Amino acid sequence: MTNDSKGRQTNPVLIAMFSLIGVILGATLQYFITMKIEKEKLWDDLRTKTYIQYIENTAKLNVLEDEAKQTEARSLRNSARFLIALYGSKGVIQQMKAFVRWEGNRPEEDSQQEKNFQKSSLLLFNSMRNELMPSNERVTEEVLRSILFPPE
Repeated sequence: MTNDSKGRQTNPVLIAMFSLIGVILGATLQYFITMKIEKEKLWDDLRTKTYIQYIENTAKLNVLEDEAKQTEARSLRNSARFLIALYGSKGVIQQMKAFVRWEGNRPEEDSQQEKNFQKSSLLLFNSMRNELMPSNERVTEEVLRSILFPPE
């Protein structure tokens, strides 16, 4: 035992042990926190890629005329839909449930069904967008409507 500057007795072995325990605890906590952050980044990346794949191939189906390319886009869209069921947030999955019924049978223009289709599309798209973008980058449904369904 030794005396510190104030005359108290200290045990160097205890000081070394507590220091070692502190280092081990700190390293362990850092490891688990880093692993959690990395896992969240991976999920965010998978979710982003899946949302983009779904939107991209859904949009392609509305403009492609070649049957083989439509089949490929439909397959990729369906694959993305299953991945969204796995990786997607609760809100996106709920919006997708409403939108999926329109897949493959888009209603005629200027009908009530077309308005419902547009509303469902906007809600799904906005749900995905809001999840991926920072809160200060959110836009209104009307802005999205003017981009996705411009008046012709």
